[in-house]
Amino acid sequence: MTDLEAALAPVRAFHYDEEVSPRSVLMAHIRAQGAWATKKTVSAAEAWLAQGYSFAKSARMAIGHPASPRRASVERKADSSAESSAAARRGDTAATHALPSLSQSAKVVHRGEVTPPPSDFGTLQWFPKRNSMGDLNGSGAVKLLGTPNVPLSTVLVRETAQNSWDARLGHAPVSYSVNLRTLSGDEIATLDSLIFPGEATGLGLKDALRATEVRVLEISDRGTMGLSGPIRSDLEIPEGGPRNFVDLVFNIGAPRDVHLGAGTYGFGKTIAYRTSRVGTVLFWSRSIEGDVIEDRLIGSAFGPSFTRGGYQYTGRHWWGSLVDDGQRVEPWVGHRAAEMAHSVFEARFADNQTGTSLMIIDPDLGGADAAEDVKRLADAIVWNLWPKLLPTSLGIQPMRIELLHEGQAVALPSLDDHPVLCGFAEALQITRAAQNKQTYSPKFDTRVIEIWSQRPKALLGHLAVTRFPRQLMTEGPPSETESVHSPAAHIAWMRHDAELIVRYDERQRLETDFLQWAAVFKPTATFDDSFAAAEPPAHDDWIPESLSDRRMASHVRIAIRRTREQVAELLRPAAPTSSSDEGRASVAELADSLAKLIGGVPGSRPRKVGASPSRSGSKSKRPSARLYRKELGQAHNGRRRVGFLIGVESAAEPVTIRASYGAATEAAPIKDEDLVRLVGWSREGDADIKPTDFMEVSPGMKYWFYLDAEADMAVSANFTVGA
Repeated sequence: MTDLEAALAPVRAFHYDEEVSPRSVLMAHIRAQGAWATKKTVSAAEAWLAQGYSFAKSARMAIGHPASPRRASVERKADSSAESSAAARRGDTAATHALPSLSQSAKVVHRGEVTPPPSDFGTLQWFPKRNSMGDLNGSGAVKLLGTPNVPLSTVLVRETAQNSWDARLGHAPVSYSVNLRTLSGDEIATLDSLIFPGEATGLGLKDALRATEVRVLEISDRGTMGLSGPIRSDLEIPEGGPRNFVDLVFNIGAPRDVHLGAGTYGFGKTIAYRTSRVGTVLFWSRSIEGDVIEDRLIGSAFGPSFTRGGYQYTGRHWWGSLVDDGQRVEPWVGHRAAEMAHSVFEARFADNQTGTSLMIIDPDLGGADAAEDVKRLADAIVWNLWPKLLPTSLGIQPMRIELLHEGQAVALPSLDDHPVLCGFAEALQITRAAQNKQTYSPKFDTRVIEIWSQRPKALLGHLAVTRFPRQLMTEGPPSETESVHSPAAHIAWMRHDAELIVRYDERQRLETDFLQWAAVFKPTATFDDSFAAAEPPAHDDWIPESLSDRRMASHVRIAIRRTREQVAELLRPAAPTSSSDEGRASVAELADSLAKLIGGVPGSRPRKVGASPSRSGSKSKRPSARLYRKELGQAHNGRRRVGFLIGVESAAEPVTIRASYGAATEAAPIKDEDLVRLVGWSREGDADIKPTDFMEVSPGMKYWFYLDAEADMAVSANFTVGA
């Protein structure tokens, strides 16, 4: 293997050129890190390569510093000198980790024992923001989120996961961890005396940290770039340079400059403070700054405005290092930041990992107790992040997601077994395939539809609709954090690349007790920015009326209208012409909904069945079987029970109804007891079962006919009156 082939091997999936050259390999490395291979970036990477850097590092250097090596070296030296003098002024020791490899593990590492901070490290310093012209007070800033359409616990999970996804490194999986836990006595003491010293006026922080029990919510990501960029918000940041730290920690309302990103509004970040009863959050981040990996630690809070020493204060607070004679605050950086963070954070960084952890003090998640809070977090993850749990066509799960309570993993349901999300997952898979020009064989009856605008003619996005079995579930109203309650009848709106749920748009239900439907709409990459601009701060809707750009508003308005029209048209039932036809159509619908490919042949599709011509002069209808209801039992050990509630019509006396059944195929049903086996008949309300395929049914009586089938097998059943 040549050196060029060896350099290409780890990023071959991102190599799009027919011939392999140093330039094409550099472009592949740039794409693998999630950046665009623009002319400027590629030229910078070629310059770094000429200086003797590896392909991977040349790509990283070009993305982080798209200037010539000589100019960047001068700038980096100046930056390094400035940071060194600032570090000396603060008494800091900079961290000097090697640059990470793209193949590093993104898994969140959890600690064993608490590590107390060294006694000579001192404390973070309190910096309350004094009022100046144009300032927004802390309470007002928190209110910028508005009133979301979903619980705050849901907004919190959505916002933090979106930020983690936007900050990912290349196309490697991102790890996202949520941990609700109780602090130890040592951790409380460290937070109270070393990390959050000072009065913290108006927050109630000191009282919270001196309570009998103190809970925190840790949210961590790994495999992300961390809170990178400058730590001063008052200096100009070069165009295109990273500004994650100042935008998240200092600025309000700053948009994330990430193409196809989900975290479009900066206002949504206030959810972390709003979820804290004392408005306080501690941030620990590790990012690549120049040629080193740097740890950063800073506390931040939003509270009511207050007066102190004759001055008015905004109610915004920070804890870090005071600089410029106490006029500004900066984070602790380097070794002491890492050591102090180790004393209170449960999540750690492995060698050379980058990412961010935040700790919400005294979280209010809306539950009556810790168990209910955990349930709310689990619901928020499952209903909003499930696309990130769905492997791509390459078999890669986009996000590794974990929920912990007191450090112990909380099991999340499998999408394949989920009674509702299994249908949405199928719709998303076929949407992905359509947008990536790939093929996918769905388990259920699924259609994908292109959504176009006509003037000008443009492909706005793709809609996939799937019909699938409705499983028997516990009756009752849905919980506040359960986005969809069976039966599903919703369109999941999501953005193109982010694939995080914006909203479940509820439409009409199917006119059957046995089936439900789910749909996914995703805009194309070309028009994704229009949908991003239409989102409110909580990212829980698309509101075209909020857009001043009429063209973008039109994109969103047309897409919403046409997806709803297409769903209504696709789900419009074909009215049967007789009650017996209704029964046959429903059984065909059942076969379709359970469709499992048998030797590559799909299950039968529902179709309109015409009435048989009546005989001239006939005075009465012949007795016929009627299907009143269908039910699916829960899957167990790979099998489930299927039930049909049957009665008789147009009969003056008892008649015999005979059932024929089998595994459905496009041709005749397959009679195979290993696939579908007889259970028998049981009168409605009676537990006794008669293990035969026929039953004498009197007028007005109803009987259940039961089959036992493989859990995802297409079942065909027909009922006839006769001997």
